[in-house]
This record gives sequence, C-alpha cells and structure tokens, in this order.
Amino acid sequence: QVRAISITLGQLGFIEDWSSLSLNDAIVKYAKKRDIKLGVIAQPLRAALTGNTVSPGIFEILAVLGKEQSLARINDVLTDYGELEFTLVEEDSTLDKKENLGVD
Repeated sequence: QVRAISITLGQLGFIEDWSSLSLNDAIVKYAKKRDIKLGVIAQPLRAALTGNTVSPGIFEILAVLGKEQSLARINDVLTDYGELEFTLVEEDSTLDKKENLGVD
C-alpha cells in the first residue's frame, strides 16, 4: 500500500485545480486506466492524510487540507517508511506523467 501512496503522491503534484471534484475525477481516471480499485489508493491515502482509517470523503479531505499540506502529509508517511520523497513517480514510457492521472 505504500507503493500506491507513493505513485499517487507523484501524480497528485501535477493537479492544478485542487478541488474535490477535480481530484476525484483525476484519481478515478488514474485508477481505471491502471485497473486498480479505488480503495487500493483511497485507504492508504486516507490513513496518510488523517492518521485514521475512517474519515470523511478522501477527495474532500484533500481539498480542505490544500495541495501543500496534503502532499506534505503524504510525503511524511513515505519518509517514515523509508520510501523516496516527493520526487517518486511511476515510470511509464507510453504516457507522460500528467496524462497518467488524466490531467490536461
């Protein structure tokens, strides 16, 4: 699940419109494109952002916290687990990183 968070972190950095609707659209598109269930991304993301497994909607949490605070919290969790910091993104030779998450 740390991998799901690290991939998500790299992709979230490209989202400019940090609204719950935009975040929802982007992450759902990314999950569908990769054939990943949304829970595989949302649950570890929820834990990283709130420190809990139960919370309001993940996209609302991201929007309320704001981009800088959200990415910082995710990065803190990854750093605690020995993962690379924010620079970690999924390598994909067929898509640029913005396209991976459905960002125009």
